[in-house]
Amino acid sequence: MNTKQKLVIWLGIVFIVVMMLFPPWAIYYGPEVRVAKMVQGYHFFGSPPGLGVLDLPRLLIQLVAVCLVVGGLVLALKDRS
Repeated sequence: MNTKQKLVIWLGIVFIVVMMLFPPWAIYYGPEVRVAKMVQGYHFFGSPPGLGVLDLPRLLIQLVAVCLVVGGLVLALKDRS
């Protein structure tokens, strides 16, 4: 593993830590069959907005995206030898 690959992995770890510290939040309205979601933005994990709940689907999509980008960059930056 070369220096560029290590840098990409460490940057990916930093992005994931920041995403976990400031996750997306949402408020859900309506009856159980039809639920409307109102996005509340990103807030520190220790102080969620009012009635907000963690927007887990959006957080998982972000985590998968970061992992795919980091994995792709690690493969792309592999030494040719």
